[in-house]
Amino acid sequence: MINVIHPEIRLVSKMTNRILLIASFLVKMNCSQRTDSTKDYIALKSKPDNIKSIIKELKILQNDSIVPFRIKINLKDSLDTLSDLQEEAEETKVSFLVLLSNYERKNETVNNTSMNNHVKLPDLPLPTFIGKFQEFEQFKLQFMNLIGNNPSLNEVHKLCYFKGALKNEASLIQSDQDAFDSLMKAFEIRYENIRALVDIHIAKIISINKLYRENPSQIRSIVDKVRNHLRSLKNLNFESNPLSDAIILHVLSNKVDKESQRLFHLSLSLTTTKVPSLDEFISLSLSFLELRCIQLEAVIKPPEIVAKNVPIK
Repeated sequence: MINVIHPEIRLVSKMTNRILLIASFLVKMNCSQRTDSTKDYIALKSKPDNIKSIIKELKILQNDSIVPFRIKINLKDSLDTLSDLQEEAEETKVSFLVLLSNYERKNETVNNTSMNNHVKLPDLPLPTFIGKFQEFEQFKLQFMNLIGNNPSLNEVHKLCYFKGALKNEASLIQSDQDAFDSLMKAFEIRYENIRALVDIHIAKIISINKLYRENPSQIRSIVDKVRNHLRSLKNLNFESNPLSDAIILHVLSNKVDKESQRLFHLSLSLTTTKVPSLDEFISLSLSFLELRCIQLEAVIKPPEIVAKNVPIK
């Protein structure tokens, strides 16, 4: 005689397996802590509905009064587990809701942090080049960082941006090919002339206007100009020597007013009788001039303040 398994028995067994699979998934999620992907989130969202469906089927089966008495006897062992299955399903549902809530709270925190880290900043203005030798290296560095090395731009875009950045005589320079690399190469050949650049920076230092009166703003202007030209010479790998250091020191010491010259030479004689090197010159003379500016700014009043203090007749 063939034993026929009643559909209700199959249903109980099927629901038991479903609950076990869902519980196994819950344990896996709790252990792996992988609730940070879209796939995991979708899986979590679907489980509570699955459990609700199981609970509904369990209640129907538990309250079913149509099943014949002899079937209820055959189902006795399985029906005894219905309450336990329903309770286990309810607990599993709660666990999933807690895990889902933790995920959503974590995801909200990540999104808020991401929004804070992606604050819209003003667009950076593109550098421009008007054709001055001493400005090309800085222009090239800035342009390549913003445009030339940008992987999201193709060669046509780079060429358009490059041409748009050229002003005055620089806009007249052409290359053999209408391409970004070709035009940039033409500018490098034209403006990366080390000898011409060195001559320009030295001439700029020598041609600084001489000061005849104590003027803190003009002294600061001298300090800034000298620093810029010396930095540019250093970037060109131009090595100084004791003779060049002495010449630059002599030129600059004669650019300031007589009183500042006297105080500067006095400060040198108190420390050493040797001619300072270029590095020592930077640390001594420029630091002295900056200190001199601070002293003069504290003593000399701006013209507008002097005008306000003039008594009205």
